[in-house]
Order: sequence, then C-alpha cells, then structure tokens
Amino acid sequence: GPIAGARIDAARLSASAEPSDAVSSALTGPDGKYRLTVAEGQLLVAAASADYAPQSRHVEVGPAGAVADFALVPGGVIEGVVRDERTREPVPGAAVVARRDSPAMLLAENGARRAVAGGDGRFRIGGLRPGAWDLRASDHGRSSKAQTLVGVGVAEQVADVELSIGRAPVVRGHVVDENGAPAPNVQVRALAREIGRAHV
Repeated sequence: GPIAGARIDAARLSASAEPSDAVSSALTGPDGKYRLTVAEGQLLVAAASADYAPQSRHVEVGPAGAVADFALVPGGVIEGVVRDERTREPVPGAAVVARRDSPAMLLAENGARRAVAGGDGRFRIGGLRPGAWDLRASDHGRSSKAQTLVGVGVAEQVADVELSIGRAPVVRGHVVDENGAPAPNVQVRALAREIGRAHV
C-alpha cells in the first residue's frame, strides 16, 4: 500500500552523496506520491520512512522529467537492554547508538540510529537497513568498552541484545596559549579512530 509522509531527497550524483547534499526534498502524500523540482541530469534519489529500510537509486532526468518509484520493505529492528558491567543492573536513560559497520553511507541514511533506554534499561531501534550494525551505549561517564556487532536481515527483529557499560578512562589536561598562559573557553574533542570512521 501507499506510504504517506515518507521523505524523498534528490542529490547530484557523486561517489558519496550524504543527506546534507540534497538539492530538493519532499514528503509523500496520502496516496504515496511525491513531486520534486530538479535540474536535468543524473541524480541520486532516495526514499526514507521511520519504520522502513531506506532506498536510493540513480535517475536520469530529461526535459520531460523522470519517474522514480520505490517499494520500501520494513526495516530491521534491534531490541535489548543496557546493564552496568559491575552490578548487572539495568541502566535507565542510557543513550544507545547503532552505526553501520561500513564507511559507505547512502543519501537516505544519516549514518547512525539512536535510542534512549527506558526505565527498565531496555531499548529499541527500528527502520534498519540489512547488514551489520555496531552498537554502543553510554550514560554519565559510563560507556561500552567492547564492540557489539549485530547482523540484521530484511525485516528481521533481533531481540535480547545486551550492552554492558562501565566507567570509562578520563583524559585530563590544561590548554595554554603560545605564552604559556591559561586559554579559557577552548573546546577540546577526543576522537577514537577506527577503520573507515572516527567517533567523537
């Protein structure tokens, strides 16, 4: 049936078009139809909706325009619980992030899916494209210390994933200017580098 409220983005064709590269966007109506105003040429057009796996396709737009239809399939779901690694108690309000285990990112994808654990420490992340997802959790100075990689098939629901978090190492220091005087209000960021990406 038609999917209302799906977001459609169009971007100029490139090797790594991202959501911020969209030149035109629209939402589908109650009948699932959409209309974009774009220039002629090759475009990457993408469709995304919360509970469905996003799709992208190449479209050649001529003087008469073009038609790009999408048949979205339900996205995969990962459910689980966040626990303190020492007490094994659930962690309410923990932030959970799922990232594709690949540097490739399509136009309809924003690179990561996020969720907040409920009062029982349980979380649910839906609308996932099939593939491998790297899950991490954090909460007030505690974070995941090991990678949790979860494979998701088409419309598959993966349950009972357990994420453990504990006190993370802390980096402390002082920032000074060229004369050795304290430099106030300087933003300091730490990046954990992995193959293909860096986490802040």
